[in-house]
Amino acid sequence: MPFRCSPTPTACRASPQTFVPRPRHRQGPRSMRPHRAKAACRRCLIATACLQWALSHPGLTPEGSWAATTARERALLRQRLTARFGKD
Repeated sequence: MPFRCSPTPTACRASPQTFVPRPRHRQGPRSMRPHRAKAACRRCLIATACLQWALSHPGLTPEGSWAATTARERALLRQRLTARFGKD
């Protein structure tokens, strides 16, 4: 399935600060809250395509929330996929 943009702005486009963490020295009330980002992603119409893209491009998705997953969760998913299907 090709990745297509949603006809309406997705939550990550409308409010990107919700999905990108701030540097550790600047943590505070406006820093990424994973539960908010995950809730927004769960309502997204293109979350499946977003997750496929994020898993395929680890260098471009080293942090933040993508398709209701954290960087740590994506790393674990990649490990499981590699163990199951092999590299590539």
